[in-house]
Amino acid sequence: MDRFGFIFLAAAYVMVSIVGYLGSIPMDVQVTITLLMVGVLGLPHGAIDHILFLDESNISPLRFYGFYIGLILLYIGGWLLLPQVGLGLFLILSAYHFGESQFSDFNLGKVLNPLLRLSWGISVISGLVYYNYSDLAPLMGQATEASRFSLVFHPSIHKALLAVSTTATLGILGVQAWKSEDERESMLREIYLLGLIQATFYVLPLLIGFTLFFTIIHSFRVLHQEFHYLKRKITSFDLSRFISLLLPYTLISVVGGGVLIYLALEDVLQVSLFVMLLMLISALTLPHSIVMSGFYKKSSHQG
Repeated sequence: MDRFGFIFLAAAYVMVSIVGYLGSIPMDVQVTITLLMVGVLGLPHGAIDHILFLDESNISPLRFYGFYIGLILLYIGGWLLLPQVGLGLFLILSAYHFGESQFSDFNLGKVLNPLLRLSWGISVISGLVYYNYSDLAPLMGQATEASRFSLVFHPSIHKALLAVSTTATLGILGVQAWKSEDERESMLREIYLLGLIQATFYVLPLLIGFTLFFTIIHSFRVLHQEFHYLKRKITSFDLSRFISLLLPYTLISVVGGGVLIYLALEDVLQVSLFVMLLMLISALTLPHSIVMSGFYKKSSHQG
């Protein structure tokens, strides 16, 4: 088990112990935990997209920001016109993005690489939705406009996706472990981690389970990858300098997100908080995932 899996296991154990002792975790406590962890790890992991994209690129900063903001606005427009399609694309995009960061160091070929990344990510997301639909349904029920997403989140669909994607993931990892003694340990470690993630989603509430996965397994891993990439590129690069690079856009995201949440809660925006957060996160995920795909390709060539 690598450091991210170990930290995830320790955090999950603490949360399971709390749930076992208290019977449940109050929603306000869940929200507080989520906001703190997302603020510390989740938002920063995408705060230097501009640096990663512009490094060794001939594209000007102005063109990059136009591209980045343009994609955000385009996706929001797509959401407003076809919300179910927007949500469905977001889930698929997130699945591949999660899998790409998890297996960025794996080289299984042009077919197995994307297949493993996608199947692993779909297994994670479908497991989260299927095991926690009882938590998700009330959130959709509280927002009239969210009822249109009931088909995308339907438990029968995610049950089937969970079965197919998990089988595909375990099949790829298992065959690779059987074929290559050198890769066996890493493949078995990934099988164990996927089982641990699924078990955590099954036992913990929706918000806590996803927060632990998103911040520790995904965001912390990406921050680690970004730090070591920049450390190879910049002389005397250290943690304090890395944090200084992360802070500006992290703070902008915190302030901007706080304003939008406030406006949604005060009914200034004619959209529920649940739908607004889905729309905002998905719009940010599109350009971020494109930047990170380029980053992983660049890192692999240099590694």
